Amino acid sequence: MNLHALIDNISSSPVYSHIVSPIIERPKSIYFLTKQQHLSGQVLYIMDSDKGFDILAGCTVSNFATVICSGTEKPEEAFWDTKKINIICYKVALPELYNMVNDSFIQLEQAFDKVSDKDERFQHILTQILDAKTIEENALIQLTKTFPNPIQNFYCVITIDFFLSRNRNIPYQELIDYLRTIIPNANMAQYQNSIVILFPYERRTFAPKVPVDKFTPILEKYDGYIGISYGSTDIYSIRTLYLLANNTIRLAQGLSDDSKQRIFFFDDYLLDNLVNFASSFFQKLMNNDEIVYLAHPGITYLMRYDKEYNSDLCQVLKQYVLNGSSISRTAAEMYMHRNTVQRKINKIAEIVGEEVLKDGALQTKLLISAYIVEHYKRFCNRELRLTTPLPEIPFNS
Repeated sequence: MNLHALIDNISSSPVYSHIVSPIIERPKSIYFLTKQQHLSGQVLYIMDSDKGFDILAGCTVSNFATVICSGTEKPEEAFWDTKKINIICYKVALPELYNMVNDSFIQLEQAFDKVSDKDERFQHILTQILDAKTIEENALIQLTKTFPNPIQNFYCVITIDFFLSRNRNIPYQELIDYLRTIIPNANMAQYQNSIVILFPYERRTFAPKVPVDKFTPILEKYDGYIGISYGSTDIYSIRTLYLLANNTIRLAQGLSDDSKQRIFFFDDYLLDNLVNFASSFFQKLMNNDEIVYLAHPGITYLMRYDKEYNSDLCQVLKQYVLNGSSISRTAAEMYMHRNTVQRKINKIAEIVGEEVLKDGALQTKLLISAYIVEHYKRFCNRELRLTTPLPEIPFNS
């Protein structure tokens, strides 16, 4: 129910488009632009481009505005370097353009009125589910039949979170309206400081094809982050998948080395989530945060070596196991020469034991241990007390 949908409903193809900002505000009125004035994002402006763009040159804009033009004239590219105006030109007469825009505008208003009741009901049901209110399973199945869009064979939960945003005036409804143009078959609603989306898909897959690139503009504009869960056929798992997606965002914030990354898949942080839950249980049970005692002792020897010789054997081992014990893939992942990686793997085997090269169980233990140590350092804000000297013989000898 936003301007993207409005523009899509106009049958003519634009002869020129200059889009400088994602159009997410729902226009509340249509206005003929005939003189220089201050432009608002909540008004859809129509003008005749054949009469020149001098009018726009003198207009001021607070955030962003959109002008739809009739005629064939196009503005000079340099003219828009500093203008925050979306301009779309259609090769039709001004009266015809107005009729098309006005008809689309009315249709959108009518459609919005029809779905508003369903949307409010869905938001109420979603809030009950996520607040852990008890809903009997058969009753929940019946409630899903009232969702604005039917749940297909599979679904995953996408949560768009603004908990770190410095902008406290998030236009949730306008964002939801915009997102509906990207994924029109999904159910979505605001929950606390998030937008929660039930994204449907037909076939089983570990990586649903979510058009994440379309989310980037609003994430950057409103300082938001996205977590995407695994999929499920069980409608009763909505809250679990939401919590996992939400937890993934928080973990990724502390673990990602890319400050510009805003979209995180649970699949990429599965082991981090496992360690996080183990850490929470450990602290509750033991009444301390020394989760490093869950790690294989061999990892401490590697860390000791790294500290003493300013090396990176722990990271090399982690990538070596994650890349299926492939020297070539590990070298590519770490931007190292494969001979360098081979030497480091030989040193790891010398410290931990030759079994590390062929024992899958030991590799798994050391991999999980590497995740535990990273969690210990980044989330518990603790450093290992590496006082134990390096062994003179391999650890497993």
